[in-house]
Amino acid sequence: MATLLASNGDAGISTGNTVMDSLWALHENGCVFCRPVSTMGFASSSSWTRTPAVSEIKHIAADTSGSVWAIFEDGSLNRRLDITENCPEGVSWQVVDFKMNFADICFGKSGVWALSHQRGVLHRPSMDEDEKWQVV
Repeated sequence: MATLLASNGDAGISTGNTVMDSLWALHENGCVFCRPVSTMGFASSSSWTRTPAVSEIKHIAADTSGSVWAIFEDGSLNRRLDITENCPEGVSWQVVDFKMNFADICFGKSGVWALSHQRGVLHRPSMDEDEKWQVV
C-alpha cells in the first residue's frame, strides 16, 4: 500500500508534456517505486519500478523540473540522479544535506520548504548547491 504519492513534471494532469513525467510512490515499509506517465497525462501501461536505496525512506517529494527528493531514515536529504526519458526511475541517490535532520520537504513557486527536527521551518530559493537554508 502506498502511503504517499509524488509527481514530477505535469504527471496526473491532462497535459503531461515533459519526457520525465512520472509518479512516485512511497510504500509503508520505506521502499520507493516509480511509474512513467504517458503524454496524455495518465499512468502508462508500464509497471511500477522499485528504486533501491541504502536505507529506508520516510518522505518523498518531486518538483516540476523533473527532480525527485527523499528524506532517508537518518534525516538526510537526498536527490535522485540521472532521471531521463529512457530511465524515468533514475540511477542512484545523492546525499544533498545530512546536517539538518529533515522531517519533511516540499517545493513551491518561491523555492524549497523543509521542516527540520533541529531548526524548525527552513526555506531556500532553489536547490542549487550554492544556496543556503534560511530559518523562517
